[in-house]
Formats: sequence, C-alpha cells, structure tokens
Amino acid sequence: MDPSNTPAIKPPDGETPDFDAPDPSRNITIPAIVFCISFCTLLLLVQLLTKRILIRALQYEDYVTALAWYANIISVIYLLLMLVLKSAVLLQYLRLFVPGRNHVFYLTWLLIAMNSIFNLGLTLAFAFQCIPRRKIWDPSIPGRCINIGTTLMISAVSNTVTDFATLLLPLYTVWRLHLPWQRKLGISAVFMIGLL
Repeated sequence: MDPSNTPAIKPPDGETPDFDAPDPSRNITIPAIVFCISFCTLLLLVQLLTKRILIRALQYEDYVTALAWYANIISVIYLLLMLVLKSAVLLQYLRLFVPGRNHVFYLTWLLIAMNSIFNLGLTLAFAFQCIPRRKIWDPSIPGRCINIGTTLMISAVSNTVTDFATLLLPLYTVWRLHLPWQRKLGISAVFMIGLL
C-alpha cells in the first residue's frame, strides 16, 4: 500500500476520500490572497505618498517598510519578512525615542541584532530541515531531518521574547517624559495595543 495515496485515519462515516479531486473551498484562496496583497499595497502607497507630500521626506523605516512589502510580494520566507518588519519598528523607535547614544539606543540595536540572528538562523534551519530537501514531503526516501518541533518551539519563544521586548522598550522613555501620569498612561496604552 502506497502511504502517499492512503488516508492517515479512517474518514468520517459517509465521507469517501478522493485524492485526485481538489477541495472546492480552495477556490476562495487566490481571490483572498489577491485582495489582501492589493489592500496592503494601497495602504503602503497612501502612507508613502502622505509622508512624501505632507512631510516632504521619507524616513529609513519607510524604505524598510517598502522593502518588507516587496519581500511579501515575492513570497520571501515568513521569518525574513518578520525580521524586516521588526527592524522597521525598531529603527522608528531609534528616530523617535533616542536623541543620543544612551542605554535605549544600545538596547534597540541589541534587539535588532537578536532578531537578525534568530530569524536568519531559523530561516536556514527551516530551509535545510531535511537533507535531501525532497525528504520534507516524501519521508520514504533515505536521508535525515532535524526535529522540526524543537525548531518551531525555538522560533515561538525567540519571537515572543523579542516581541515583548520591542513593545516594552518605548515605555521606559514615555514614563521619563515630563507629562502628567494620565497622559503617560494614554501614550503607553497606544503602544500596548500591539499586544492585541
């Protein structure tokens, strides 16, 4: 019996497995992807045009955001896209919250370096999880694979830690501002929306 043409478990009563006919619910996938990419492209263009017309200058994070959009369009691996997007947020923090070289400056660059190391390393781990690569989708061929569960756990933990650090980083600067505590709380709430 060929394992690539048999179900993993017995199908529910009344269902007959058909590996040759595609699932009709897939028909929505391509229109949904096209809509999401088009909508994101429109939002990016509005952001860039607004900054170009109103502020008359694009900042580093605008170029990095455009690069992230381009990476998404050409389907670059998820982890690399996250690296670029997180770097854009952290570069914006540098521009907004760090007028000089203080400890927030160094913490921000440390987070950029940590994101880079974790995401590039995990991208390589996912890209070369099996040797030969064909073993990923055809486990019957000889070769070896890394434990993908461990790799996913490392990815989840590293992304969670760096995400929380990125969310908490501006709060230190906000709470050192000479503003009433109610205003500091409001500004902090805006940054904490990222937790949602």
